[in-house]
Amino acid sequence: MEAFAIGIGDDYPKGLKRIRLLEDTDKLIIEDARLIDGTGAQPKEKVSVVIEKGKIRSVQQTELTSDQRRGAEIISGMGKTFMPGLMDCHVHLSGQATASAYERYLDPPPQVQLLRAANDAYDALASGFTTVRDAGTFGGVPIALRMAIADKVIMGPRIYAAGDALSQSNGHGDWHVFPYNWVKDMQPRAWLVDGVDECRKAVRLNFRQGADLIKVFLAAGGVTNTPEDLEAYPEFSLDELNAIVDEAHRREKRVAAHVTGAPSVLHGLEAGVDTMEHGRIGPDQELLEKISEAGVFLCPTLSIFYWISTEGEKWGVFPGGIEAAKQAMEDQFKMVGMAKELGVKLASSTDSGSKFGKGNLAKELELMVESGLTPLESIVAATRTAAECIGIEKSVGTIEEGKKADFLLVDGDPTKDIRILQNRDALSMVVRSPE
Repeated sequence: MEAFAIGIGDDYPKGLKRIRLLEDTDKLIIEDARLIDGTGAQPKEKVSVVIEKGKIRSVQQTELTSDQRRGAEIISGMGKTFMPGLMDCHVHLSGQATASAYERYLDPPPQVQLLRAANDAYDALASGFTTVRDAGTFGGVPIALRMAIADKVIMGPRIYAAGDALSQSNGHGDWHVFPYNWVKDMQPRAWLVDGVDECRKAVRLNFRQGADLIKVFLAAGGVTNTPEDLEAYPEFSLDELNAIVDEAHRREKRVAAHVTGAPSVLHGLEAGVDTMEHGRIGPDQELLEKISEAGVFLCPTLSIFYWISTEGEKWGVFPGGIEAAKQAMEDQFKMVGMAKELGVKLASSTDSGSKFGKGNLAKELELMVESGLTPLESIVAATRTAAECIGIEKSVGTIEEGKKADFLLVDGDPTKDIRILQNRDALSMVVRSPE
């Protein structure tokens, strides 16, 4: 089905043709492809996959029967790789295209930001990402996009949204460049909540508005912090954080914690958060062992460090922030390398938005490889582990019979060169199953 899409310049017509949203009536066969199933198993050659009613019905290296072929659209997979659709566990579909606090929240109007965010959602899908997790965006923009995509008004990935992030007053979500009363009233970056009752109520209100998870800030800043900043006391009292986690878990929902530095990581572990965003702890073996033992997912967002280091000036990042990002890159890479060795569950995550990373979410896989993962391990981080991080592993994330048919057909073999996944021309098909 060719649904309406908000396109991306000259790539729009070509991009629309190769992206497909399956209908319940569709029957497809991808024949004789190389299979990367997302489980971590080595690729298999000459595999055929039967897809019917949006589900994977058969994955086989044996000859297809006449009954299987009957009524099917057959697509040759010769020389191509069939693999799960990719996932990004940390995006911000905000439609904000500047690093300037004033321009982000005072100009342009929210209608323009919504349209820009819709374009970003299409870009994510066109780049091979069939699922994204929005890690906190003001004003309910990702939730609105999720509804519009489900209604086939626009084309985009499956979205799991945290709604508005939660911050304490004088915390990461409290913009100090603005007067406090304005920030408290407008809450442009996060909901400012203080005390156990406010924290619990904010979780309930977020779910009332359609959030799929809760995002909480446990440390100031992130990418552009100095080493001294990372040792600052964690945000929210333990009682406040316990209330947030308890209220989310009572609804069987997850809590994603923005952590930068050891104090905030330890704070999150004590309260039982489900995912750690960023990290910024370097190769701290003792702390990474605790994360591994707790079974908490680590979303390292390597890409945002790279993008600020290389593109920050263009987007208005202050010089000190660019230098801090450059200095942080090495430690962040060491963190991921050691996390892999210690069995920490690493999930692909970029911290991308309308400025940094637009249309290139697969950069994270390349950076994970540079950090010490194999190409196949980085693919697992963007498929099976990402699905586990979001909590949707029973339906997507791997190529297995009975799961939803979210998949890519790629020219070439990404286990030989992971950068192939950043080349949109190499994505022969990007397919997302029905909701």
